[in-house]
Amino acid sequence: MLIDWFTVVAQVINFVVLMWLLKHFLYQPILNVIDAREKRITDQIDLAKKTQSTAMEHRLEFEGKNKNFEQKHEALLDKANKEAQALHQQLVVDARSEVDNLRTQWQESLRKEQLNLSEGIAKRVRQEVLDISRKSLTELADCKLEEQMVTMFIKRLKSLDDVEKMQLSAQSKDAVSAIIIRSAFELAEAERTSLTEVVQTTLSTDNAVQFEIEPELISGIQLIGSGHKIAWNTADYLSSLEASISSLLDKKPAEEKGAEDA
Repeated sequence: MLIDWFTVVAQVINFVVLMWLLKHFLYQPILNVIDAREKRITDQIDLAKKTQSTAMEHRLEFEGKNKNFEQKHEALLDKANKEAQALHQQLVVDARSEVDNLRTQWQESLRKEQLNLSEGIAKRVRQEVLDISRKSLTELADCKLEEQMVTMFIKRLKSLDDVEKMQLSAQSKDAVSAIIIRSAFELAEAERTSLTEVVQTTLSTDNAVQFEIEPELISGIQLIGSGHKIAWNTADYLSSLEASISSLLDKKPAEEKGAEDA
């Protein structure tokens, strides 16, 4: 079998030309499209990864901020609760203190009113008793109440025991010691003379007797030496009445307070 070298060469040339044409016009454009597509896909994948990474970072940042916000929120809420509780306790303490102050002021005001009322009642009772006593003695004995007081005081002087006489004598014998007789009323000359004689006789002294007026004695007479005195006056009798009235006035508020505390 004979080989046609011309045909072989022609076919080889045709094959080479065909390969060059295929490579230049077919394979290369296809490869370029494939490379471009691969590059585009790679870029998209990189972009997606970058976007995902950015999203993850944003997510982590958001979660961190959210966690921090929750912590701050809880801290602020806890602080607000503590401040509210402290304010509530302070308001309760202030309210109780104010109530206690008002109660103390009310009790003090009530005590002062009771004291004023007690003093007013005592003065009124004293005056009424004195008026009644003076009128009764004047009608029954046909003499003034003051004269009866002098008579009773003279009896009181004459009834002094030895101890009282020694005490008054020791004071009255002192040359510089004055004997003072105080009364709630102006004594008549005869009454002063009688009192002076009784005092000097009873106390065995020649010292002068001074007379003074003291309205607070309330129809009474009082003899004063240096550090010792004797007296007869209605104030001594009325003081017990005043104490009884004060006790009654103090008893009622105490009972009311006990009822309030119960």
